[in-house]
Amino acid sequence: MRNILILAFFMQSLVSLAAEGGACEALSNENEKIFCTAQRAKDKVMCKKIKDDEDKAYYCIASVSPNSYTCDKIRSDSKRLQCLALVRNTQRKSVWNLTG
Repeated sequence: MRNILILAFFMQSLVSLAAEGGACEALSNENEKIFCTAQRAKDKVMCKKIKDDEDKAYYCIASVSPNSYTCDKIRSDSKRLQCLALVRNTQRKSVWNLTG
């Protein structure tokens, strides 16, 4: 279980790096390309194009528009917790940026 969480974290990091570097087109998986492009464009509508992985689509929407309501729709416990942590950290970061 721990190895799966570590692998998921590193895969998410790779996708984030690809989004920052503009290398979304280099990704071989179509869902990863869509996720990368949606993150880059900050467009949650693009997340709905993710096929055959509803959890990935909900995670994508939550990462673009941080709202824990979207995370609650994720079926996988580990992905849901990862999503909630992402939303929490994003919201905290925005609060600290406003006050500091």
